[in-house]
Amino acid sequence: MILEPLLSIEQVAAILGISPWTLRKHLAKGHLASVHIGRRVLIEPQAVRDFIKRGRCADLVQEPVAA
Repeated sequence: MILEPLLSIEQVAAILGISPWTLRKHLAKGHLASVHIGRRVLIEPQAVRDFIKRGRCADLVQEPVAA
């Protein structure tokens, strides 16, 4: 098993194109899992991929109900 390096809030915010403050809001609401090591808050790359996957607009579009 190869471990990927954990990402900082600043790195993930840059990847997602949002501010670190907005990312912290998502973390506080439990939308994105984090790892706490001492006072540092780090995020696993797979958690970022899962967050992106859940947020895709195509996943939110529902098929019309046939009448």
